[in-house]
Amino acid sequence: MNSRYTISAGELTAEILAPESPEYGRTRFNHSAFVPDVIYKGVHFGRPEMLDPEKPTTKGAGLCCEIQCPDAETSVPVGEEYLKPGVGYVTRTENPWRIYGPEPPYRPLETVVTAQRDRILFVTETDMMAGYAYRECRRLLAEDGRLTLSVHFENQGEKPIAFTEYCHNFISLGDLQTSPKHHLALPCVSELILDPERSHMRAEEGGVSWLGVPGVFFNVFQSTRRAEGPAWRLTHEESPLAVSETVDFEPVKLTVWGLEHVVSPEVFNSVRLEPGESADWMRVWRFEA
Repeated sequence: MNSRYTISAGELTAEILAPESPEYGRTRFNHSAFVPDVIYKGVHFGRPEMLDPEKPTTKGAGLCCEIQCPDAETSVPVGEEYLKPGVGYVTRTENPWRIYGPEPPYRPLETVVTAQRDRILFVTETDMMAGYAYRECRRLLAEDGRLTLSVHFENQGEKPIAFTEYCHNFISLGDLQTSPKHHLALPCVSELILDPERSHMRAEEGGVSWLGVPGVFFNVFQSTRRAEGPAWRLTHEESPLAVSETVDFEPVKLTVWGLEHVVSPEVFNSVRLEPGESADWMRVWRFEA
């Protein structure tokens, strides 16, 4: 079985993990369409979540999505399995699932992968678990300078399903360290309110920049709107390198997480589906070098 797939077009190459790759066997990020690195014109834009092996990490890297569906976890008693979208059938423990908590046992989802030169498709169809079941198609398409993720999600269960989906963009502009020369435009944020103790950022017209080389920083922007162009765009004042993400939905919030080596703008999508309903959404990343 492949542990990685590669798709490419023009000067862009995307590395993609197989659903049960030994490189990622945890219960946080979606096991389908996990992109640890994107290389454009020889520049690596994907970065690992954490470089220091002594610090806690959930093994994120590059472009990796996560679905939060807490109602599914609380639908079963402790000791039984619940359906965690994107991950598998997870055994509920006495303590609620946490990002940095102990990894609970899980059984993986059955996912069919179809790979071509410039695209890859992941199709998952789940068993019924406490009234929850779904079918999901995730397709990645590579174009020169652009990577597109298209998602189709069908509620095949007996209950309504409500979740938020967001992508952790663990990225850097090549090897450039996060610094005051970085600028993050945030067209989808309508009110730039910064947490001065946690953000390590300063507001500027249309976005934010950094106060210095940061330690861990985190900021949540709750006031968001649909943007006509990119939801965010990361640039450096002394480099032609840039990354942006465009979405076709109205974000419910945007968060920014990072360290000196990585920046992660995260655009949240909220989905609620009655039994038999489906939803489609898209994320497009553009890389400049």
